[in-house]
Amino acid sequence: MTCSSVVNTNALYTECDDLQEAGLYAPNGIICGGVWSSTPSTHWSSVAFCQAFLSSTNTYVEAFYDCNVSQIRFTWSSGGIWGTTSDNGYTQNLRCYY
Repeated sequence: MTCSSVVNTNALYTECDDLQEAGLYAPNGIICGGVWSSTPSTHWSSVAFCQAFLSSTNTYVEAFYDCNVSQIRFTWSSGGIWGTTSDNGYTQNLRCYY
């Protein structure tokens, strides 16, 4: 997993900008158009992802959803299993709240 930059507020959230796994973005499965949303993706568990990678028990996540052509995206299940799916939008940035 890589981020082009990480913002860590220590009190509120950790934000991963340009989130990718093996060169793939996560799908959003919801909306496109360059917006922040607290609606979770139907294709992957961003809450479980934040909990696993930050060793946190948070339950609130915001994602910046953007669009581009349909491509393969990475997925992450709450059981910690990586996978892939196709989606026309992607999760560009992810904020994991504490």
